[in-house]
Formats: sequence, C-alpha cells, structure tokens
Amino acid sequence: MNIALILEMAAEAGPDRVALVCEGKRWTYKQLLLAAHGAASLFKGKGYEYVALLDETSEAAPIALFGAAIAGIPYVPLNYRLADTDLSGLLARIAPAFVIGDKNRVEQLCPDQNLECVGRADFVTKATAVFAAVENAAHEGEGIAVQIFTSGTTADSLNAGKSADLMSLQAIAYGGGRMPIELILDALARFPHCRFTNAYGLTETSSTIALLGPDDHRLAQHSDDAAIQARLASVGKPLATVELEIRDDEGQPVATGESGEIYVRGEQVAGEYRERSAVDAQGWFPTRDAGWLDDNGYLFLSGRADDVIVRGGENISPGEIEDVLLSHPSIADVAAVGVTSKEWGETVGIAVVFKSHMAALDNDALCQLIKDRLRSSRVPEQIKILQALPYNEMGKLLRREVRNLLQS
Repeated sequence: MNIALILEMAAEAGPDRVALVCEGKRWTYKQLLLAAHGAASLFKGKGYEYVALLDETSEAAPIALFGAAIAGIPYVPLNYRLADTDLSGLLARIAPAFVIGDKNRVEQLCPDQNLECVGRADFVTKATAVFAAVENAAHEGEGIAVQIFTSGTTADSLNAGKSADLMSLQAIAYGGGRMPIELILDALARFPHCRFTNAYGLTETSSTIALLGPDDHRLAQHSDDAAIQARLASVGKPLATVELEIRDDEGQPVATGESGEIYVRGEQVAGEYRERSAVDAQGWFPTRDAGWLDDNGYLFLSGRADDVIVRGGENISPGEIEDVLLSHPSIADVAAVGVTSKEWGETVGIAVVFKSHMAALDNDALCQLIKDRLRSSRVPEQIKILQALPYNEMGKLLRREVRNLLQS
C-alpha cells in the first residue's frame, strides 16, 4: 500500500476538515492533498533517488512526505541538529536528492554532490502553485516509503530556580533511555495534573513497542506496594500487536526476572537496513537492548547489550550502579562503564558530574555509597570527575567516549 492512500482517503471522506495548523495557517485535507500532488510533480522525472527534509517541522514535512510517496521516491527526514561532519556524510549517501531546508548549509557541506536544495517557504510556495491533476497514487507493489538514519548510540530549567505558567500543559511524554525513579517522582510532583507517558521503541521497530501510560504513573506514585512503585523505572508493557522475548547469549528465552537481550517481532517491526535485514527466519529482531520482565509483564531496561560490564564472568548492569549514585543529592549525572582490568578482564569505572552548588564526594565516599547498596563487585576501580558527560545530538550518552576518558 502506498502511504499516500492515507491522505487520499481522508481528503475523500472530509475534504474541508482541518488536517493541519501551522503558524496560524489552516490546511484542509483537500488542500494538503493538492499540495502533495504539486510536490510530486516537482520530484518526478528529475532523477532524484530521495526527497530529504533538513529543517524544523512545518507544513513542508507532510507535503514532502506524501508528495514523495505519490512520486514513488523514498522520503528521508534528516536531523538538522547533527554536526556538520555527520550531516555531510548522510547527504552524500542520499545523492542525487531533492533537499528541503537550509540551502546555504547543504551547499557548503556538499558543494559537489548532486543535490537540489530549496528553502522551506519556497518549497511550500512551489508545491501549492503547481497545478497537478490529482490521480490516485499506485497502491500496489513494494518499496521504501520512508528511510530513517538511526541516531546510533534537553533538560526542564526548574531546578535552576526558573518558573513559568504551565497550567495549560496537559501531557508529558519521554523516552530514549533509562530514567531515574527520583527524577520521575519529582516531575510527577511538580506537574500533578499532567498525564505522563514513557514510550520505548527503536527506529527499526517503527517506534513504540512498549508503553508505560498515565494511569501506571499515578498508580505507582501513590502506591505503598514496592513492586508497583518500581514500575516507574520500567518502560511499561509491550503493545498488544508486539511479541517480546528476553534471551540469553545463546539465543534461548530466559525466566521471568532474568536479564538478557530484548527480541521483538510483529507487523510493525521492520528490522531492515539499507544493506541487509536483521530479522531472523521466524521474524524476530534483536534490539541489542538489555532488559528483563517482571511477573506482571512490565519491561525494564538495563542498557545496551554491548554496555553490560563483564567482570570475571559476572554480568553487571551499568544502570543499577548509576541509579544508586543518582540517588545522592550532590550528584547531577553519572555513567558506569566497563574498563580493562588485568585481574578481572573488565571491571567497573565511573564518571561523575557533581551539582555546582553541592559539596562533591571523594572517591572513598563514592565507593562506599555503592558498597552499602550493592555487591562489592560493583565498586568501581576507576573514577573520574567531569564537568559534563558526553552526549550526542539526540541526548544519548556516548559510553565509548566515557570509557576512553577513564582509560586515558
């Protein structure tokens, strides 16, 4: 099925219904469909292999998405916040392409590539000005509708004493990594009328595969049951349309409560890369995320499978160490990683960021904090105090860089 059929059906059922509001302008489904066909006419017959968007979200995004689908060309959303070196590599991979967004930046990064770039406003003007006969897009056959580059491996200012009128805020969604319970509880207390949702998923699984919904959040916040409270550290239950298993290093399912690698399958699970497929013959996709399921089916993440610290044959989750350290009021951020050890092969190293207005702990105090709550094998052999931890543009911790800093 061509995804443009979604817009065509909506335009047929309610042509004058408002489909989109952007910067005060309202687009009906009919107007959006006409603009998409106008965009398709800009793309067709030019030799483009991709249509890319390098810009903030706007009406240009749906027009380009559906226009590319009508033209039979993959749509590629690019992260405009990427560093120039990363972005230039991605642009080179999709040439020849029609790029919507920052024309000056594209021309500066890839002057010799076959890339036609127009600004957002110019693109919308051209798409709506071109008269194109509205014909149903081809709905048969298979092809790539959207190609997304994974991120590979922005924080509320409330703690800094800033305030704002947030009474109109109704919902808060978060995800992308493990969230400390203390932070969630603080947010729930600060926003008592907001509905909180934690979504877990991957690019390869067409986003969300597990969800911790608003009711779960408030139930855990107010419950006296430790098991229910602990659910705030989970990513909720798998969606009804998704199958999920936790497997060991040999690929065998583990018992409830045991940690392993998360495998998923279902209609929404693509697991497809440009060069290869990562889905096995039975349709299972290895996420490379480590985690475990509790007795009620709630999924808990313990980090990337590659991030597990193996100390003398014992698997150690970085997350359990980080949670203990983050419970101390002086610690702003922390990362636990595996570092080389002559005695154990690998052992624990930690990088710690202290809050500027709080007294820092010395190494002995940090070790004692961990030892009091966890087994002695979790006590770090290497400790480094940093001003900030390294994150990528998507807010994901760069553990490899932390490891390099500890071993340098």
